[in-house]
Amino acid sequence: MDKERFLAACERASDRAYPRETVGLLSEKTLHAALKYYYEPSSQYHEQKIGSYFADICKDGRVVEIQTAAFGRLKEKLEFLLWDYKVTVVYPIPATKYLSWVSPESGEVVSRRRVNRRGRFYDAGRELYRIASLLPHEGLEIHLLLIDMEEHRLQDGWGKDGKRGSHRMERIPTALVDELVLTDKESFRGLLPPTLSAPFTAKAFRHETGAGPRVAPALLSLLLKLGIVERVGKEGRAYLYAPKE
Repeated sequence: MDKERFLAACERASDRAYPRETVGLLSEKTLHAALKYYYEPSSQYHEQKIGSYFADICKDGRVVEIQTAAFGRLKEKLEFLLWDYKVTVVYPIPATKYLSWVSPESGEVVSRRRVNRRGRFYDAGRELYRIASLLPHEGLEIHLLLIDMEEHRLQDGWGKDGKRGSHRMERIPTALVDELVLTDKESFRGLLPPTLSAPFTAKAFRHETGAGPRVAPALLSLLLKLGIVERVGKEGRAYLYAPKE
């Protein structure tokens, strides 16, 4: 992890010239570009065609894929790439996030606030579960990055405030906070909260991770599938889990 290099990549991504009217409706432009520059400063290795796919980065037998969501759609591509390439999948997670609402009429920011919830590595649980059959794979690395960012949303939804159903315009990274690299089976133990006492229930697991009601069960199921945890009994109707030695 190189925080200074990350800041330089963010500046480079922000300095790109493109028409402002195209911003945001093409999904994560600045965030995606910053991560590409961070992992490979030379753009000649960006957007490389491999078979019927395009890789975000391909250099010296290694592919880097930046995925902000929808790992399920990535699975088939990974299965193809892993035949011939080492692959790094990068998943950015908002650490501290500021949310700005943009008027669809004027294009100006009309309000800005800090989002109370702070992101954690556990938030990747649902996406990781979608590629569980490929984890761990000797040719695959997963990089979870906690990133401070500014999110701009267009206030074009329904309701009195226009926020429900609104469109996300951009996520602009401002700092790299932390990184968790998942390679072999043992590295996935980093997704077990250190404050979690065994044996524990799924409810306790969710509480300690702070993950959402869909994310925490997916993460626990992944750890169970990988043999990081195991069921050790029941407490009433609830299963009890403990780290597997």
